[in-house]
Amino acid sequence: MKLAFCPFIDLLSTDIPCVADVSVEWELGSPKLVIDNILDSTGKVSLMFNEDQLMSDLGYRLATMAEDDERLLERAVEQDVFERAA
Repeated sequence: MKLAFCPFIDLLSTDIPCVADVSVEWELGSPKLVIDNILDSTGKVSLMFNEDQLMSDLGYRLATMAEDDERLLERAVEQDVFERAA
């Protein structure tokens, strides 16, 4: 699932709007956020799997930040539960 994600980057002193393509894995009843990709703000261009090394590095850094973001996990769990119920 794709969810908006806008972390603050200290080094740049700015927010980076992007889209996190995530899935939720359930381990012994506890949800775990899996980052499949980080996309630009349009949701169409991969930052992680980009030919430009700088963009790729940024994408992987954003993925690490996304893994640690509790709010993103909560939103992903809500969406996952909703999709499973549908």
